[in-house]
Amino acid sequence: MVKLGCWDTGKKPGGLRWPRLNPCRPAIGVPPLTHFYLRLLRVGSWGLLQECILAFVIALGILVTTCNAACFSLLPHLGETNGCLYKGELYESGSKFRTKDCYNCTCLMDGSIKCCQAYGTPVKYDKEKCKAIFDKKACLYHVVEKRNRSKECEIFAMVG
Repeated sequence: MVKLGCWDTGKKPGGLRWPRLNPCRPAIGVPPLTHFYLRLLRVGSWGLLQECILAFVIALGILVTTCNAACFSLLPHLGETNGCLYKGELYESGSKFRTKDCYNCTCLMDGSIKCCQAYGTPVKYDKEKCKAIFDKKACLYHVVEKRNRSKECEIFAMVG
């Protein structure tokens, strides 16, 4: 028979005693990982399970927000072993370059190319008072007032 924990007694108000599990000491004869899972299943330990689920959800949220949806990959061209071919131009393996349409690309050693958008697109700003203008030379958006384009507006959120 496997003992699920170390039992001791505790005092209730009024002097009555009842047995309780001591979570500080591991169970005798039970591997530590099994003890952890048994603690999750005990009455009153749902807080630990909820903490694990919460940590997982937070980690997943961080992963999703750091992923860039404006990326793409290109497979290597057949017969091309000296680098990567992108829109008719040959790039050296391991090199990084920016395209005319504002993508930061990397030529990988296997001849494939990974490119990601080099700019963020403003999505939350005062759209009644302001206008987003894309500067293709600098690969970025400027959000300026419609009436006075020399005054920049505040951007609250961007994607990309």
